[in-house]
Amino acid sequence: MWVYFLLGTIIIVMGLLVHKGKAYFLISGYNTYSKEKKKNVNIEAIAQYIGFYSYLNGFIAYIGGILTALDVKNLMLPVIGFFVISTVVLIVKLQKYDGNMFDEEGKLKKDGKKQLLVAGIITGLSLIFVAFVMFFSTRPTTVVQFEDSFEIKGMYGEEVQYEDIVTVELLEHLPAITMRTNGSAVGPKLRGHFNTREYGAVKLFLDKSKPPYIYIETSKRRFVMNLQDKSKTSDFYEFLKSKIE
Repeated sequence: MWVYFLLGTIIIVMGLLVHKGKAYFLISGYNTYSKEKKKNVNIEAIAQYIGFYSYLNGFIAYIGGILTALDVKNLMLPVIGFFVISTVVLIVKLQKYDGNMFDEEGKLKKDGKKQLLVAGIITGLSLIFVAFVMFFSTRPTTVVQFEDSFEIKGMYGEEVQYEDIVTVELLEHLPAITMRTNGSAVGPKLRGHFNTREYGAVKLFLDKSKPPYIYIETSKRRFVMNLQDKSKTSDFYEFLKSKIE
């Protein structure tokens, strides 16, 4: 919940700085223009668009936080989707206010084509990156078992030596998560580094909608994980117990 509120506040403050505070140096591209090129840009219109874009996305983030507090699930995907789509629309809309890209007849200048191509490439790469992160963040947790260790595959994955395992427990309830420090949370899928009330810092590899969960404490760190279904999670728990007994 607090992540949504913090993100919404940051976005709104940035919008206010550009729209009302005239902090135009924060606008990527414009801040690198020469004085001559800046004269050809309707910076007030661009700042207004950026302001409205920021207020709208900040509002959506606040709504996400409120709904999360009301225990509404699977909000991350629609919030990120709205942010990506609105960003693409913003980039397209802003081009018409840059006189360095279009001539007086509204035709694209030669230099403008290059700028538009760069903007398109950056936008495309950003979308691919978001899609990549979303895809791999939502994959079920999988493990590969070796003679002396097992490996958690995918993002934030890690190999764990059986001899390093101190404790293994099967949990019916997920520990209370207090903060995400370096990880992904897409709907019920949690991966990466989080802080919990019961265990402190842990690495999570789980779908919180599919209990039970395996708590693994090693000499190096703590993990909470589960697999694709209850039976696989229980089987892997029994396997780990057999390795440390």
